[in-house]
Amino acid sequence: MTNEPIKKDYGKNGNNYDEAKNNSILRRCKNAARDYARKNFTVSNIFNAVVPNKKQVIATPLEILVAGLAFQNLKLFKDPLKHAKSAMQYGRFATKTMIDAAKGGPEGMLAAIKLEEAIQILEEKSATDYKAAQTLKDYYSSKKEFVKELVDVYKENENYARVCNRIAMQMRGMVKNLMEIGNDIPFIDRADSQVALGYIKVMLAIKNPAYEKYRGMNSLEMLNQARKDNQLVGEIYNIIKDFYDGKELSENTTKEFCDFLRKNETMVADQNKKLESYFPQIIDMVKKGYKIEDILMELESRGINIREEEVKGAEKNVKLYREQGKELRSEIKKEGVPMKDDLGYNLVDIATNPFVVAAAAVLAYKGLTRSIPGMGFADDQISKLICLPATGAWYGAKQAVKGVKTLYNKGKQYLSGGKNENPEGTSN
Repeated sequence: MTNEPIKKDYGKNGNNYDEAKNNSILRRCKNAARDYARKNFTVSNIFNAVVPNKKQVIATPLEILVAGLAFQNLKLFKDPLKHAKSAMQYGRFATKTMIDAAKGGPEGMLAAIKLEEAIQILEEKSATDYKAAQTLKDYYSSKKEFVKELVDVYKENENYARVCNRIAMQMRGMVKNLMEIGNDIPFIDRADSQVALGYIKVMLAIKNPAYEKYRGMNSLEMLNQARKDNQLVGEIYNIIKDFYDGKELSENTTKEFCDFLRKNETMVADQNKKLESYFPQIIDMVKKGYKIEDILMELESRGINIREEEVKGAEKNVKLYREQGKELRSEIKKEGVPMKDDLGYNLVDIATNPFVVAAAAVLAYKGLTRSIPGMGFADDQISKLICLPATGAWYGAKQAVKGVKTLYNKGKQYLSGGKNENPEGTSN
């Protein structure tokens, strides 16, 4: 017998292996979950989760249609998707602003800089290249002045402070609209109203002149006035969203126009003159956009102190700005400049469409019912009920076709003088 230490073997068949580990509750649960997933999460089962049964394929589209119509006309809410859509739009604008900041400017600015670079290359080439010099003669002067002024306008306004302010305003708009979703539910004494009421009372106590209009009001009158004032804030956020929709259109118009000029450096004189007539309008649209944005930022910073006439004035300016942008885009497009037509529609519109929301809800519900014992049967009965008009009409049509066929066969036999040979669906 030696004094050598015993070597421990931790392998499965070793003397120190804890057999209980293999049978632990956690391991057994894990194995059971894996086996269940393998057996149940098959293509066939997923199909069955979406469609009640293969004979009722029409059920799911009909249920989505019914749910979409119900959701669109739901009386419990004023507008179920209004604030959700606005919140998503503000989030989209905030993301786009941050991307623009990282790139060094909006889409129009980047395109203008590229056009400026193209003209600089032509200038360099023209010193030694006769063909480039001839190209530059037709292309150089007016377009150089246009792109220089356009880039200067962008650079003057796209500074760090403005980008930060814009992102902050867009993020506040997103948060506000997320909170406002609850305001669409009536008959609820909302906490935000109580906070507004308390805030007003504090402002009155410290004699803030901006809140003097609330003096002498009872709590209910104060609350109603606060809601009215909040409504103005809500309106200014909607105006801001409309403005950024218009600004995005304006930036894309500038970008596509500059891209076209850069790709078509040699053009006939007549077309050049037509396109050059749009230079001042494009620069004016860019300048006007920054001017309106400044006004909106100033109004947004004042909170519930915004006056109704100021909101109406801002709304009028934004509507005019958007319409002018659309008109300018349409005019440029007539000159043969390629313009994308889908700028006014984005993924937010799709995601907040009542029928898209209904489709997601119906499919999620069907997946849930298939995971709870007994619920699948109940869902099938609901599907049958919803499909009853369609299945009833289909059954009636089949019977009508069968009856017409029977009458035709009987009439044919009668006219031919033959005996009735028991055609389909009849008897002697």
